[in-house]
Amino acid sequence: DACALRMGRANAYDLSTILWALATQEIRPSTQWMGRFLAATLRALPSAEPRHIARMLWALAKLQWKPAASWADRVFQQTELQAFDFDGHALSLMLWSVSSL
Repeated sequence: DACALRMGRANAYDLSTILWALATQEIRPSTQWMGRFLAATLRALPSAEPRHIARMLWALAKLQWKPAASWADRVFQQTELQAFDFDGHALSLMLWSVSSL
């Protein structure tokens, strides 16, 4: 569908902002939508900045959406690669989010 096609083309900033907006409005998407969304985030992950990763994790925690272990593993691998690029805000946001998931 059109939404899935657009998600496939979105970058990490766009995807993290979409998820942040849903979380702040307390809109919990369907399981099917989230599956496509999380797949799109993995495609965009190599270009994600620390703040994008932190924002996505925060939004997942706010939505009380526990991602699959395979998704989390990929995100944490990317986080390890960028560990020294996280500023204090992104790092604290990510740590709170992980502890809340």
